Amino acid sequence: MGKGDKGQSVGWGQKSNQPKDIVRINYLIEKS
Repeated sequence: MGKGDKGQSVGWGQKSNQPKDIVRINYLIEKS
């Protein structure tokens, strides 16, 4: 964390954040 982490999380986190959130929501729905 720190070295180039900002650049990665900007272009990388946004792309992988949406699918991750969807998977997390689906997981919570299935669990409950």
